[in-house]
Amino acid sequence: MSASEKGSTKPGWQRHFEGWQVLVVVGSIAVAAALLAIPRAVAPRELPLPRIDRAELTRFERMEAARMARAETRPLPFLVRAAGDALRRFGAAEAGPSDAGTVETRRAAFVEAVRAARQRHGDDLVLELRAAQTALFVRAVKKLRDGRTPDREALELGGAFVLRGEEMGWMDGSRVRLEEDEAASVFRARWNGLAGLSDTRPFSPSLNELRLYYRTLLGHTPPGSAELSGYVDALVQHDSEYPVLLARGIIAYWDDRFADATQLFAKHLASHPTGAWRLRAQNYLLAAYERAPKS
Repeated sequence: MSASEKGSTKPGWQRHFEGWQVLVVVGSIAVAAALLAIPRAVAPRELPLPRIDRAELTRFERMEAARMARAETRPLPFLVRAAGDALRRFGAAEAGPSDAGTVETRRAAFVEAVRAARQRHGDDLVLELRAAQTALFVRAVKKLRDGRTPDREALELGGAFVLRGEEMGWMDGSRVRLEEDEAASVFRARWNGLAGLSDTRPFSPSLNELRLYYRTLLGHTPPGSAELSGYVDALVQHDSEYPVLLARGIIAYWDDRFADATQLFAKHLASHPTGAWRLRAQNYLLAAYERAPKS
């Protein structure tokens, strides 16, 4: 007989049940895990977001930081600086009480200034200008995250950014909700669009940059907003991996189009019977089916 058995004061039959508490806990965990795998009717609360390659994003941010550093090390040529000033004049007009004609005139002036700068100095220096203005805008957004009043940089570079912040879901009261990489992505997209260079290399974004941009829009725009369908449609023009049927089903659910949502969730599951979104799609399908009108 071992020392432990000699020291035990429990009857022999009780020793067979030692450790039963552990078995109960393990059994409870197994049951809970099984229940979690069973589909339940759950209303969708958020859209699926595009997958971001963070390593690729880090490499791109380092390249942008190097461009900004070069722009700060030596003065940019006059025509390049003139393009930057033209953007600021446009932003001030867009953020202020200017009429639509003035705003459009200043945008046209920015487009022409960028064209002249590229023609004279090439794309690299203009990319340095964009990187420098992106960094200034991100710094302005960091101040807005602390609840400060929008400063000159925020208004001239962001234009109507602050005015549209609540509508777009970027503002929580007086505070900006965007992270630094999100703010940079929004600004670059704005800069490219205003300059007419969204589809022109090397200004046009990579797939990873597009995913970050649309992730920002989809992640911050309130459910039920009319813009969401447009964002999803634009994203899937570039990103074939995005679960578009699931996203459209969620939007249909938020719009109270439960029959459409039911069909879209079913189509998603037929196309993707496995994967990260399977259980959620099943939950959403049950919720939509329960609320869909029955013929």
